[in-house]
Amino acid sequence: MSQGYTTHAAARVCSKDTVKAAGLNIWASGEHSGSEPTVDIIAVQGLGADPYYTWVRTHNTVEERPTKRRRLNFLPGHQENAPVDRVPNGAQTASGTAEVMWLRDFLPDVIPNARIATYSYESDWRKADVKTNLRKCGEQLLNVLHQSRSTEKEARRPLVFIGHSLGGLIIKQALVLADHGDTFRHFRLSMAGIIFLGTPHQGSDAAVYGVWLAQVAGRDKTLLESLRRNSPALYDIARDFEASHSNADIVCFYEDKDASYGPLRIQLVDHQSASLHGKRAIYLSTNHSGLNKFHGPEDENFLLVRPEIERMARTAPQRIEERYRSHTRGTGKAQRPGGLRDDQGPKLLEALASDYKSDKDLVSTRVPGTCEWFFKDDRFLEWRDSNVSRLLWVSAGPGCGKSVLARALIDERRVCTNIIASNVCYFFFKDGQEQHTRGADALSALLHQLFENPTLITHALPSFGRYGEKLRDEFSELWEILVKCAQDSKAGEIICILDALDECEENARNQLLEKLTRFFTFQQGVTFQNPSLKLKFLITSRPYDDLEQKFQRLLDVSTNMRLDGDEKSQQIGQEINLVIDAKVPHITGGFDDKNRKRISDRLKEMDNRTYLWLFLTIDIIEKSPSRFRRNSDIDSLLSSLPSEISDVYERILSRSGDEDKARILFDLILAARWPLSLEEANMALTIATRDESCKSQRALELWPLKSFTSTVQNMCGLFVSVHDGKLFLIHQTAREFLIKTSKSASTHSHKWNGCLDMAGAHGTMSRICLDYLNFQDVASIHQSHEKSQCYLLNYAANNWVLHYTSQHAELAKDSQKAAEMLCSPSLPQGYWLHIHYGVIRYIKSAGWTKLGIACVFGLANLAEEFLNEGADINAQGGLYGNALQAASFSNNDQIIRMLLDQGADVNVQGGGYGNALQAASFEGHEKVMQILLDQGADVNAQGGPYGNALQAASAQGGDYGNALQAASAQGHEKVVQMLLDQGADVNAQGGDYGNALQAASFEGHEKVMQILLDQGADVNAQGGPYDNALQAASAQGHKKVMQMLLDQGADVNAQGEHFRNALQAASEEGNDQIIRMLLDQGADVNAQDEDYGNALQVASFEGHEKVVQMLIDQGADVNAQGGDYGNALQAASAGGHDHIVQMLQKAGASA
Repeated sequence: MSQGYTTHAAARVCSKDTVKAAGLNIWASGEHSGSEPTVDIIAVQGLGADPYYTWVRTHNTVEERPTKRRRLNFLPGHQENAPVDRVPNGAQTASGTAEVMWLRDFLPDVIPNARIATYSYESDWRKADVKTNLRKCGEQLLNVLHQSRSTEKEARRPLVFIGHSLGGLIIKQALVLADHGDTFRHFRLSMAGIIFLGTPHQGSDAAVYGVWLAQVAGRDKTLLESLRRNSPALYDIARDFEASHSNADIVCFYEDKDASYGPLRIQLVDHQSASLHGKRAIYLSTNHSGLNKFHGPEDENFLLVRPEIERMARTAPQRIEERYRSHTRGTGKAQRPGGLRDDQGPKLLEALASDYKSDKDLVSTRVPGTCEWFFKDDRFLEWRDSNVSRLLWVSAGPGCGKSVLARALIDERRVCTNIIASNVCYFFFKDGQEQHTRGADALSALLHQLFENPTLITHALPSFGRYGEKLRDEFSELWEILVKCAQDSKAGEIICILDALDECEENARNQLLEKLTRFFTFQQGVTFQNPSLKLKFLITSRPYDDLEQKFQRLLDVSTNMRLDGDEKSQQIGQEINLVIDAKVPHITGGFDDKNRKRISDRLKEMDNRTYLWLFLTIDIIEKSPSRFRRNSDIDSLLSSLPSEISDVYERILSRSGDEDKARILFDLILAARWPLSLEEANMALTIATRDESCKSQRALELWPLKSFTSTVQNMCGLFVSVHDGKLFLIHQTAREFLIKTSKSASTHSHKWNGCLDMAGAHGTMSRICLDYLNFQDVASIHQSHEKSQCYLLNYAANNWVLHYTSQHAELAKDSQKAAEMLCSPSLPQGYWLHIHYGVIRYIKSAGWTKLGIACVFGLANLAEEFLNEGADINAQGGLYGNALQAASFSNNDQIIRMLLDQGADVNVQGGGYGNALQAASFEGHEKVMQILLDQGADVNAQGGPYGNALQAASAQGGDYGNALQAASAQGHEKVVQMLLDQGADVNAQGGDYGNALQAASFEGHEKVMQILLDQGADVNAQGGPYDNALQAASAQGHKKVMQMLLDQGADVNAQGEHFRNALQAASEEGNDQIIRMLLDQGADVNAQDEDYGNALQVASFEGHEKVVQMLIDQGADVNAQGGDYGNALQAASAGGHDHIVQMLQKAGASA
């Protein structure tokens, strides 16, 4: 062709004359140079699109023709009319019309080893016989791909999707469906990336007109209804997709031009709807119908799309292979308990993940010859060589190298004698850093490392099934998992190293020490019962009095020991001399050997030397070599060397190039919830020091990012370090040095010691966040191609409330007006809510009031101001309904009392939880519940997804819409008991769960169930999605719960609407243990259902071989007729399970 690209005639499988209106059309086989394709690229068309011309750019090469006006279609994915002259690939007609089909004509040149195909489906709503919906479209896409990738090798081939408009939604729906059942689960593992081209993730306003036209014309409007802005169908897909594919490689492209449709010019899918939270969004200079077609390989829009597809395809084989390996290691079927999904292992690891390795690597490595005082100590060697569970506490003062020692023990594997048989896990506590100060943080990190042993992860999967992502916050549950892993004979020796326990938050530290005390006290008596149990702890900390008291109970156990570094001060001092000998010869600045020796000797003579002191003192000398050219200068240096860490810090900061900016940086680092990146710190410091007239982000003059590290060092010296692009104080003692205490030095010579306080630091950060979020252009920048330049938006949107409420009261008063502006969602300043809640929850928060926002975030002073201004106290809107519900959900009793005193209706209905009492019950807020009950809250009021307050409490902690998210048991049964004591109807029906007993059964809450059963809960009451409590527990695989129900007289064959009985519910999930229990209790193996047939059909369709064999062995009729698939053999065939087909035929099944 004239454009200079080939047509890939050899590779082409399909032509425009043979293209199918529905199904898969392959345009390039990917069999490059005789080799098989390494990746599949599947492009899915938009709504009502032509299967060929949707991807074709046509243009006149002879003369330009007048263009026809497009039909009034108003549909996302609407295509231009196909040209009259259809010609062979890449050719021209006599009239000069050229066709460029980029997926066929030049994408294969870019990715020659890719099989490239388009997927077409019938979705033209204007046709009278077309009746479809997103779910059907997604199911059909899965089935077609499953058939075209039928062998195991093909199924493992990486998949890159390209979705135009509605096609992107169908891809999302398909991937969500693939997560359910075994048949299509390999698509989750094989999916390498998605390119969304104008996909209306939040719907399109244009769909309203399409719905109207369909109604007028008498056509089916189901699909169009789902495309309306913020439709429930899109919300459900977006929620489920975000939950399971939040880490997927995704790039969104959107149009920046309006298109003409009839008499109107409109943008079919705007930037907000075409974007996904946390994913890159790139605009193409075209309208909606031009997003998926290009003139040629040099087309400016294609040059933006090409590198993303090329990157995904290039990296896909290695990424997908590693994903399969991890899946095999972590969730092999031989290890997973019945009823747990195959993808739970990776999700669990993701939930437990943190940057523990980076924290370790932030610590300096030891100088050769150091730490020997510890390595050779008899107590350490005894602990290391012991064959039983033991604890060793290593205490020493600040700066003595405890963290360096911990890193050496880990990196050099010095804590074990058998590297292969030992599992070494670690965690470094860091005061003031989120996810670094709690016992649950430490246990999550330990377990994440421990689960590199794939046989151990199964001990955590049941808990993950109950708690979901919240498991990482459940300290007691995490501890029990750790102990279970240690009790596993396959675990070997488990060694846990916890560094800087003194930097752990006090309550969490006490909780951890209590668990350790109980474990090691108990282990003294059971070692001989389980000799394989070896769980060892090595803990470092400062020798604080309260820690000594807590550890004393542990040290009273004969197997535990303490190694006090302060007792080894002489040996540590000798090792510090080794460091001096290693460092001083390398000091720059022209010192001769004689003066280097004088410096070395003086350093060795100093009292109270520590590694930290030495490191900082040498830096002082290195940074000012020109000051020490003469002997007298060196004499002065040696006589004035700082003797304490605080003196060293004062000396370092006295050289600051800008003390005012240094103080601001210190405020930022002290107050930040997580270590700030260089980009975040740069923008924050710029905002804090800008001219007051600067009111927009674009007007900010940032420091050049490349030199910002040097800028920080010039201001703060060694006091601040940069690691992995983030800012840290050099040591915990630096934090203590800056923060004002009663012991802080107040002399003139100590200008920096105790110069800051945390409330003041929060005030600085609060002012920066408020100023930034109030910039008028932040929202528009974030919604443009400059989105990546909003460095501070994520931090400010998620943390400004914390800083605002943690500052001095007078500072909060000064900035109240700025905070009030952020509570107005209709203003540009309200954009932060979109970031705070994410795309999905932001959709549901539409219509929030200022008062509601103030209440849900606990901003009492703002709520009071809004009430004084006349805000409607019962106004509905937003995620939580009204102000009282918002405050009840957030557990803010001060605001609740204020609202009730001002006349808030305690029983008003609305919002996501029905009413205020349900909101408080769902979260387990006992104090708030008591306030509401005292004010006359109706304990049996119906409404919301949980029906009433008792059901909300019974499902407490569950994530609305996600059945696998389990509740937190802490305080849970108290809430239920409180409601029952107030007269709650234990058998009240309603809500998504049916009744309280079903809610508790579904979530697996045994203690709550016992309370409900004791109060007369009807064990066979019908209702809810699983019809009765036994089916709910059966579907979720809660064996103990089921036994409780059966013991209370639950009917094992009770009929329902969704599943006919509990056996079918368990058969769908493939839970062989539950099925065995039901069969032993007399479940009818051949019970029929008009939709699902029987249990054998359900298990056959889902591909559960073990369950199928169990049912056959129990006398299931292999030829029983009924249900959607006719019989079990047809169900297995429909599910693509050839082996089950053979099993059934062997058992006598016939077609």
